[in-house]
Amino acid sequence: MNIPQELIDKIIDGVWDDDDSPFHTTTRAASLISRSWVKRSQYHLFHDIEFSIFGPHFARWCDAVSPDPNGVSRHVQSLTIRGRGIDGQWVDEESLERGLPFFGSFRNVRVLRVCYWDIEPFPPELLTRCFTSFAGSVRVLQWDPYGQISRESWTRVVRPFPLIHSLLLQHKCFPTGLLSDTPAGPTRKKLFLAGFCATKCLAWGEGSLRFQEIYIRCGFSTTPQAINSVVNGNADRLEVLTIAGIRRGQTFSV
Repeated sequence: MNIPQELIDKIIDGVWDDDDSPFHTTTRAASLISRSWVKRSQYHLFHDIEFSIFGPHFARWCDAVSPDPNGVSRHVQSLTIRGRGIDGQWVDEESLERGLPFFGSFRNVRVLRVCYWDIEPFPPELLTRCFTSFAGSVRVLQWDPYGQISRESWTRVVRPFPLIHSLLLQHKCFPTGLLSDTPAGPTRKKLFLAGFCATKCLAWGEGSLRFQEIYIRCGFSTTPQAINSVVNGNADRLEVLTIAGIRRGQTFSV
């Protein structure tokens, strides 16, 4: 059919919007019709990827996809790594080392979520290599720590992401209206953090991360000293500061 590619793309977009199957069977079928349908179909099918210990498994991705930044990995704009909440397990060190070329193919990821993955058993240099190759494209970083995290591990994780616009730590503690998958503007960096572990991470500081908006949700163990450390580290740029929590049985918001 002699149909302009722009019209074909609009047709695929319509198919995706009307595809109410959880497995997106209609869009998958559309991706097999002709070469002109493949790219736009894959754009939708691989836009948002999650790797979990319960499935979908990272090993299955490595078996099915070539580690090529010009392959289907180029369509991934939102990547989620979800560890097991009870013990923080996701992959072992050998699997992570073997998967580094596949991480290197995610060159267009804009939103990275890491949830409850215990990174402490991994060598810090391995974590750096895991994220550095695609960190330059990430604009929203959501990190839900598993238990305690050492200063060295946290620094190794955050350092490759100097271009993020929004950093979210323990994001579920915040009203949904504050959060968005759309990256903030390039001149408006935002920080969301909650709980002792998150506040501790930011109290350690990282010189390349400076924020203009800070939202802090206090936990029972959050100290004024930790809050002061976070705020003072951004005082020269800070424009909006919101602190909320529970104190002596009463909720408060400033």
